[in-house]
Amino acid sequence: MARTLPRRAVAGLLAASLLLVVSAPAHAEVVSIRPEIQPFGSIGVYDGGLTPVQVSETFRSSAGTDPTPATIVSLTFTGPDAAAFSNVGTSCKPGNSVSGGCVMNLLFNPTHAGLHQATLTINHTGENGPITRSLTGTGLLDPPNIEGGPLDFGPVLTGTTKRSVVFLQRALKTAPLTIASMTIVGPNAAEFFFGERTADCEVGTVVSRHVEGGFGEPGERCFKEVVFNPATRGVKDASVRITFQGTDYVKTVPLVAEGLAEAQLGAPASVDFGALEVGRMTARPLVLTNVGDRPLTIGSLVFAGALDFFAAPDGCTGAALAPGSSCTV
Repeated sequence: MARTLPRRAVAGLLAASLLLVVSAPAHAEVVSIRPEIQPFGSIGVYDGGLTPVQVSETFRSSAGTDPTPATIVSLTFTGPDAAAFSNVGTSCKPGNSVSGGCVMNLLFNPTHAGLHQATLTINHTGENGPITRSLTGTGLLDPPNIEGGPLDFGPVLTGTTKRSVVFLQRALKTAPLTIASMTIVGPNAAEFFFGERTADCEVGTVVSRHVEGGFGEPGERCFKEVVFNPATRGVKDASVRITFQGTDYVKTVPLVAEGLAEAQLGAPASVDFGALEVGRMTARPLVLTNVGDRPLTIGSLVFAGALDFFAAPDGCTGAALAPGSSCTV
């Protein structure tokens, strides 16, 4: 016949069993990374990009154990592009515990165009030994900055010239670019040309980093003079086209300009009075128009040749004519 133990005795056996589990040997933690580190993708050279990664522990042993906390021993980056990767401003530092998790901010700061590869090794006191992860990212060359574009020449009289300057410089924290070509293109390109004033902005010139607030070191910025010499009236369509070695990037600088004609008085080639009886008079209007692009003032009207003609009334002598306006004699 089975014997029933008092409630207090059962409770004592459960308590003893619990004490045995607690006194079992401790196990070190197993350290893991989550989420897994992903490729950094494409980032402008010297721009930098952060990828937060959490490092935390997992319990190797069954529930109820008392694992020994794992700590970070070292974080190292190795490989051909190790200098482009770093761990900044985080709690995952040598000597820090990973119990409860710590966060790494992995910084990718490409130093050249193209693929970057490195290996991150995390040494720790956990049971599973060092953790290694491959790091990859691609550096891109940012387009250069163009100052002075579009170049606005404004209205310029035909047969005269006006000069302006296009400045070429790299943005802050960007890699150098080498000029491959500088040309003037467009339907009215023939009315523009490069002037003699230049600061080493030629094919083969290396345009490197710009220092904010000034020219910086020699060679960090260059300029090219552009001259507008209109041959005809009207708004012009042209631009400066700049290409760079090792990249498909093309920079265009629009050229805004208009050709104007000097002040010019327009009149009909002749005025026909027809046949008229001697001693009688007749009148015909003579319209004078400013067909140029600048104002003009008519000083006087002089009839050359026969004295049988005169102006009455004279609405043009002393008249100030704006472009396109007329007066009548």
